[in-house]
Amino acid sequence: MRGKQRVTLLPPTKTRCAGMDSVKTFHVSPLQCTVLLIAPFLAVTLTACADSAEHPVSQDLPSIITSTVTTTVSPEQNLDVNNDQSSVNDNDNQNLHVTSEGAGVLFLRLDNNVPSTDAANTTIEGKLISGPGGCLSVQPGGRPELLIFNTDTRFSDHPPQVTLGEKTIKIGERFSLNAIEVSSTDLTGIPDKCSNGAADRAWIVGTK
Repeated sequence: MRGKQRVTLLPPTKTRCAGMDSVKTFHVSPLQCTVLLIAPFLAVTLTACADSAEHPVSQDLPSIITSTVTTTVSPEQNLDVNNDQSSVNDNDNQNLHVTSEGAGVLFLRLDNNVPSTDAANTTIEGKLISGPGGCLSVQPGGRPELLIFNTDTRFSDHPPQVTLGEKTIKIGERFSLNAIEVSSTDLTGIPDKCSNGAADRAWIVGTK
């Protein structure tokens, strides 16, 4: 005789999600419970992404730096430049070459038409004389000062006279001419007999 077997029927399993005790009990599967738990986090993440799309983060642009370089010339450098310029002018003045013409009375002519000098034209007045060594000179007072004529001046020694433009001046006559003052040391080619006894100052006459 077979024995009787008792079969016990278990009630359906009820699954609760943590933190949902106050919520009405439903019959949900574990997968559904997981979805319910992560849904709020997904909503927050999607909201943050939407905000990022509407308000993109600005990127820092490279800045442009403009600099100004100022060069300062020291007083020593400025002095050197002035000295160099002065040396050039001195060298130019020392290249004033003179040739002599005539017999007995000597006429001094400047080879370069215009001397390199910063001196302004001056009107000189005096008497045309035969100075040291027979060179034409003017003697305003003291030692005779040599007269150096430009290339356009005409000279004649019978009788000794010079012609500048339309003006002719003979020895012993008074004159008034435009001239530039130079130092006799800046002149080369002057005969020694003329430079001996002459004043340190000389005149380039016939300048415009």
